[in-house]
Amino acid sequence: MNRRVAVLFLTLFLTVAACGGGDKTVSQEPDGPRVKAAEFDRKARKAYKNEDYELAYQYYREALRINRSIENYPSMAIQVVNTAAALRALGRTDDARNLLEGMLSTKHIVMADETRIEALYLLGLLALDISDGEKALTYASKGIETCRAGKCSSEGRLHNLEARAFLMSGRSGEALAAAEKAAQENRKDGNRTEEANALRLMARASEDSGDLEAASGFYTRALEIDKAEALGAKIYHDLMGLGRTSEGMGQNEKALEYFRRAYSVAEALEADKYSERALERLLMLQQGASP
Repeated sequence: MNRRVAVLFLTLFLTVAACGGGDKTVSQEPDGPRVKAAEFDRKARKAYKNEDYELAYQYYREALRINRSIENYPSMAIQVVNTAAALRALGRTDDARNLLEGMLSTKHIVMADETRIEALYLLGLLALDISDGEKALTYASKGIETCRAGKCSSEGRLHNLEARAFLMSGRSGEALAAAEKAAQENRKDGNRTEEANALRLMARASEDSGDLEAASGFYTRALEIDKAEALGAKIYHDLMGLGRTSEGMGQNEKALEYFRRAYSVAEALEADKYSERALERLLMLQQGASP
């Protein structure tokens, strides 16, 4: 199995990194290949941030190709992870998964622990994408093990992945414990965004287990961070959670206000699915119906 994946990985280096079209090519002159690779990486990150995932993919594959041409294995590994992230964003999840699995099973590819952890984290997200909570847990555990064996700043994020996988598997108690660990690690590392993610996961786990008062408190704390960080989509999710928990506790006026705020945020974000969901909750609550 590992040999087959390794062969596939080498094939993907020649195909995935070569396909995609576009005219983003680089000179074959020998001067400064590392500088050229770094420049493509910078452009790719900018494109990814702007949600132009196709352009990001093209730039990342050029950075990967240049590093492959000089056998810069640590940088190749980083660009494999980056390329896989762009492929996932483009919906090419099988290509992303095969690329990552191939790299991790190819023994001669030298990489930093942080790169290996990032690959495992991304594989966990890909497992969640297909609702495979157990496989996501496997990747999260491997990532945490690698993290603890050395020094890394990703343990909190890996516990968040673990909590999401537990939630997907209906294991709310274990999800809450994992999310609590995530909140502690992320707070220690000063990662406010991931701390808010952990609080939201704690809220979801509490909500699933019927502790609505605790869930409401966690959503409130997550909302404070997300507003400070100006994260609109996450503010929407916090408000929806507060609406659900308020409604569940019989506080319908508060619930209506939260759903109205969620609708307003979603409309401003031009996120139609979010708007429709918030509006549906609003209308059903106004009509006295249960969702």
